[in-house]
Amino acid sequence: MEVTEKQLPIRNILFFDIETSGLNIKEDKILQISGFLYDYTGQNKDLKEQTKFDVYIDPRKDFSNNNTNFNLNISEDASNLHGITIEYLDKNLDKTMSLKEFYETIFKNILIGDKNNPTNALGTYNGTTFDIPFLIENLKSIGYDGSEIEKLFLGLYNIDSYFIETRLTSRKLEDVYEKYTGNSLNSAHNSLFDIEATLEVFKNQFSLTKFDEPSMI
Repeated sequence: MEVTEKQLPIRNILFFDIETSGLNIKEDKILQISGFLYDYTGQNKDLKEQTKFDVYIDPRKDFSNNNTNFNLNISEDASNLHGITIEYLDKNLDKTMSLKEFYETIFKNILIGDKNNPTNALGTYNGTTFDIPFLIENLKSIGYDGSEIEKLFLGLYNIDSYFIETRLTSRKLEDVYEKYTGNSLNSAHNSLFDIEATLEVFKNQFSLTKFDEPSMI
């Protein structure tokens, strides 16, 4: 009997990415959020762009009217990466939005979408562990009920290109060892051989990487 792959009923996929003031999910804030809404035609798996957004967020706008003392800090590492600084936000005050305004007028409307043609999937690169929980925590920090926000994400398919890549590219020690050394590891799954091979992999990674030790750690 021939086994056929079951097709997921994916309709529209909202691909999105965020830039933040740092990596602390509880304390740092979203500074930019961009996205594309794609129509996923299940028959030929074509992705067709329908709409897109690119919004700079000034977190100070979410706290300016609720008598909350809020100081925005953007880490040097973050600003070096994406170029967003306090000075940039100050100069572009009229071009930025509060997170609440973005969520209510853009993001939520896209997720709710058309009942006959719903958005039922999120697309990210490592968004499972970063972008999605970061957005949820930021929304909670400005007063949204966490359970209500999470309901909006409930039932959506999660397409994470980072995790897809880890499935496509083998992470088995034997394969990684051969990738870096050019040699076969015939004695894998013996702990002594495994740790010696791991050390060889590390030495090769260290010689190739552009990062310094603190960044690697």
